[in-house]
Amino acid sequence: MIFEGQVLQLGPDAISTLPCSPGVYLFSGAPGELLYIGKSVNLRDRVRSYFRKGGGHTRRTERLKHEVQRIEVYQTGSELEALLLESRLIKEHMPLYNVRGRRYEHYPFLKLTSERYPRLQVTRLLEEDGARYFGPFHSTS
Repeated sequence: MIFEGQVLQLGPDAISTLPCSPGVYLFSGAPGELLYIGKSVNLRDRVRSYFRKGGGHTRRTERLKHEVQRIEVYQTGSELEALLLESRLIKEHMPLYNVRGRRYEHYPFLKLTSERYPRLQVTRLLEEDGARYFGPFHSTS
């Protein structure tokens, strides 16, 4: 999978140039500082929701939106692709607002085994067994 990114420097009307398709967005602060990675079925609406006035955000989200200087988006073909890409990028980059202080041992993951005919399983145990893990997810339903 190759995803072509679109980079935005925040300014007037920058968000209106984002696509209305599924994908993943990356919020960056100071150069080289990745703050948050998220996914959405509509990138433009989701990113815009962070910067609405009176959006009723938590203190953490308010702090995040004031630190954002750059937004990078990657369009995907579906919501599932966005979910998998988001999961992979979070594990790879461990952004401050995604993983700091979180404990995942009670959350389910999808495990794609490394066998000749790979199987997809739901698990709560992450092992160093050559399998690929996706998640964590909020529930198994």
